[in-house]
Amino acid sequence: MVDLSKEQFTGDQQHPYSVLTWIGLGVVLLFALWLRLPFISTGLPFFYQEDEGHHFNRTVEMVKRGQWNPEYFHKPSLHFYLRMPVVGLSFLHSVRQGHIRSVRQIQTRDDFGLAGYSFTASHSGIVKWNRALSVLFSLLLVVGTFFLCLGITRSPPPSIIAAALVAVSPDLIEHSAIIGVDVLMALMSLLAVIAGIYAVRRGGVAPLLLCGLLCGLALSSKYNAAPILLLPIVVWLLQHRRSLSGLAIAMVAPIAGFLIGSPFVLSSFPLFLDHMAYEVWHYGVAGHAGHSTEPGLPQLLFYTSWLGKSAFGWIGLFMAALGVISVVAKPTRVKIACVVFPLLFLLFMVMQKTNFSRNMLVVIPFLGVFVGVFLATVLEKIFVKRYAVLGVSAVLLVCLALQPLALALQLREAAIDPLESRIDFIKWLEEFSADDQEPAELAVAGQLQLPADAYNQPRIAIEDLRKNDILDLYLQGYQFVAAGNLEEFDFDPQQRIKSFDGVTGKQRILRNPKIEILQLSQSNEYFEMAALKERVLEQGRYHTVMEESDDGVFDCQQGIGSEDYCWLNSRLNLLTLKRVDDSSVDASDIKTLIIRVMNPWKDQVLTLSVGDFNREFQLAHDPEQWQEVIIELPASASADNAPIFLELEKVLSPKAQAMSDDARRLGIAVNGIKIF
Repeated sequence: MVDLSKEQFTGDQQHPYSVLTWIGLGVVLLFALWLRLPFISTGLPFFYQEDEGHHFNRTVEMVKRGQWNPEYFHKPSLHFYLRMPVVGLSFLHSVRQGHIRSVRQIQTRDDFGLAGYSFTASHSGIVKWNRALSVLFSLLLVVGTFFLCLGITRSPPPSIIAAALVAVSPDLIEHSAIIGVDVLMALMSLLAVIAGIYAVRRGGVAPLLLCGLLCGLALSSKYNAAPILLLPIVVWLLQHRRSLSGLAIAMVAPIAGFLIGSPFVLSSFPLFLDHMAYEVWHYGVAGHAGHSTEPGLPQLLFYTSWLGKSAFGWIGLFMAALGVISVVAKPTRVKIACVVFPLLFLLFMVMQKTNFSRNMLVVIPFLGVFVGVFLATVLEKIFVKRYAVLGVSAVLLVCLALQPLALALQLREAAIDPLESRIDFIKWLEEFSADDQEPAELAVAGQLQLPADAYNQPRIAIEDLRKNDILDLYLQGYQFVAAGNLEEFDFDPQQRIKSFDGVTGKQRILRNPKIEILQLSQSNEYFEMAALKERVLEQGRYHTVMEESDDGVFDCQQGIGSEDYCWLNSRLNLLTLKRVDDSSVDASDIKTLIIRVMNPWKDQVLTLSVGDFNREFQLAHDPEQWQEVIIELPASASADNAPIFLELEKVLSPKAQAMSDDARRLGIAVNGIKIF
């Protein structure tokens, strides 16, 4: 092949070709950016990757506390430190746009999220900035692949092809915007190998020091990069002139680089060891559910299949293998420096039990380089003319990139408009909230992990369906409930008023769940009085206890704060009157019952029932005045010492009704009871 880097061309001959080289690299980079841009905002405000949700929230919490010690070493710390300034800058940008005022407003915790972290971004703009940083790392991988291949082959066309294969790699594109460590580790490893080749060619201590520091930073990006610690020693062995000082630097510089990226492993050494031990156990001993294979050949076949089918393409993988064979068959010092890390890394990962494919993203740029090495070896033997090289290279690029590019375009299309039922559901909530014709309230399951603003709308409230089932929500006054996975509830499907299609069943990380809106109507047999009374009797939160303060006079002892009265907070409440001796008043002891109440809601109805006796009262709507309800109990009401129930037509929330910040479920207030 014609080597355009040598002096056989005049300056005029070299200049137009070098321009074409940079134009080609620019086109590849722009196309790589075009493929990756949609992933910066895809899914937001929801996180779909477990590690991304954890890493983003942990980084934000470090910024919020002003704390540089992550107190977390399952992953090393470099990526935290690189992202903290981005969090700060994006926060200031959000302030300038009027979206936020204090860094403490960025929500990072959610009781419903995995491990207590929020998997719904409260401020998507800050997430986008951090994802953009990840995309920058991914683009630098493309550039680094080009320069590494150019440094080995001295031939631009194969180097452009190598960079293009990295640009269109579907798995690199899919992970390009994720806030995590894998792309960063791949970039640092690639830079370390580039520095290693420079150190082999240049010789001396300074380039070796640079290589060692970059190796340490790669390890400080992710522990899986551990085989790269051997690279500086290999580079030292490949240098023409070797010294003991060079060997010392090759051994010490990676450790220094690691400590630069993760300095608090020293002050938190026991925690570091424990977290490291977990990772060693997780990868090598325990494995991971759904992501495990026996070490050795089965693991190698797994990764080979993944690379061929998804990450790189079968033709490219075959040519990369030929490139490695050509390096082994005709090694040079530079080629050995390039091939040693990816081969050691592949061997290291093949001997693990856990097999996340993202762990192997680091080898994709090197596969591109090996394709370039093979093409450069073949082309220089077959073609002499420059334009023949360019034409054949273009054809080869199409053949190599066709399979991964087709999948990459599909991924990009899916990222532009991902299926997410919660987006449509949030729009429906806005319409529901805007309809102020009636005060009916909707309980939204917190398990849906909606943005906080969705719960702050009128007539909307968040509820934990681990603590409240459909019957509880009805008792608490809701007219509607929205949740996913409603097959867990024994409820009449005819009461569904709307449904948003999505994934059914439980999910570890929620994505596009099927959402159903149910109407909690008294006409449904599920809410028969017998079932309601049984639930009220068995759960103390529906009990209202009044204690005797004077003969036949009972006051509330359950008031909150300055309130010296009780709220009935359920559609059905068990009333218990306790005498001074702690005994309960039987219904047979009551002939007349006077209840002093205050009612904040329109059209409120109070019904007292004892056994088969029921008496209904239409209460006046006046939140500032107390009124007395007088009830004469017939003798038949005391049969079998039946419990006293107070039933309400309406139980609402002042917050959901946009009246105050009080989020309690309130029916009527009771400020004393007299019996005769």
